[in-house]
Amino acid sequence: MKVLNLFLLLKNNYFLFFLFLVNFISCNVKSNEASPFDALSFIINGDFKEPLIENVHFSNCISDVTINALFFGKFTITNDWNKAIWKSKGYRLNENNKLELVIACSGKCSKLESSEGLDSLFAFATLYSGIDYEKNIILEVRPSIQRVDKALNVIKNYCPGKKSLF
Repeated sequence: MKVLNLFLLLKNNYFLFFLFLVNFISCNVKSNEASPFDALSFIINGDFKEPLIENVHFSNCISDVTINALFFGKFTITNDWNKAIWKSKGYRLNENNKLELVIACSGKCSKLESSEGLDSLFAFATLYSGIDYEKNIILEVRPSIQRVDKALNVIKNYCPGKKSLF
């Protein structure tokens, strides 16, 4: 009888230990899924934080990226990812030989604001560049195209954008 009681006591302790272990493991599991904020931050910063990027914000498919351009002040680029035409996505080299992501939009989807009042200067520069910056999402990217495409899929799943045949 004493052996039976000892067996039941050990059995209950193992059961309690097992419950504790399961509870501990399940409470500390983190999701491996990236959020749209994580994806956008990766596209803009790459693996290491870009020193001129002060803030990246993503909420309800609207992103704000604040850049400190030192002598020119701070700029905030706002993009509405719900207006993105995902099939138009492309890459190009900008005037500084840096890779840029370009996604056309249905209507105006991008806005640039400056702390120094240089908004009109950018509007004037847009006239001569041939690209309407308000109707395109344009971001300078640091990682490889393949890695940016994977990050864009996270944003695309969250913000479907506008449908297009081509």
